[in-house]
This record gives sequence, structure tokens and C-alpha cells, in this order.
Amino acid sequence: MDARYTRLFADENGESCFEDLTVELRQAFSVEGVPPVASAPFLPSEGTFWVGATTAWNGEKLHPAPRRFILIEVSGEYAVTTSQGVTRNFGPGSVLLVEDTTGKGHSTRTIRDGVGFCVGLPDLS
Repeated sequence: MDARYTRLFADENGESCFEDLTVELRQAFSVEGVPPVASAPFLPSEGTFWVGATTAWNGEKLHPAPRRFILIEVSGEYAVTTSQGVTRNFGPGSVLLVEDTTGKGHSTRTIRDGVGFCVGLPDLS
């Protein structure tokens, strides 16, 4: 069983890019009387927070991310466009690892008012 997510990052030229990744779930954990479930370690975290945006919010100018974080979209839908012009839409259940904290950045457009649950990640520098 695999968990799938998208990574948004800045390449060596400062261009924002998407990368589709998977994590293989292997390790099992369970509680007594319940069958085990598959799991896998992911990334060390620094807390959690919520974000929300309406369609009136304007993030359509290229900008780097304010920090590294994982965004799990709970409701609504948004579109992210890389500095290279590639656009992807993210709706409920999508998982985006945001790491383009340097370089040209990306733009974001809210398609449907939404709320996301975020996991803060440590800086890599």
C-alpha cells in the first residue's frame, strides 16, 4: 500500500516545480483486538495549524512559500501554478508538501472557498 503526495519545490535554478511522490506503507501497528494497519514514517514536524482562503483572496503574484509545510486540503479547491507555468488543482483530501521557500515561487488561486490543515516542517538550511 502506498501513500501519494505532491511536492512543490524550487530547483537549482530557482524555478518552482511539482514532483509526484509515494511513500510505501509497511510498518504495522495495532491495538489489542483490532487488526494492524500499515504505516510509514514521514517527516519531522514543528506543530500544526489551519489555513483558510476565500475566492476573494489574491495570491496570483509569484511568491515563495513563507515556510516548509504539508497542506492537507479539507474543503474547497485551489490551483497552484509554478514559475514554469505548470498548474495543478488541489481539492479535498489532497496532500501538498510545500518547499519552495526560495527562488521565484508559485502563484495560488482559490477556486472554491476552503480550509486546509497544515503540518509545519523544520527549515532545511
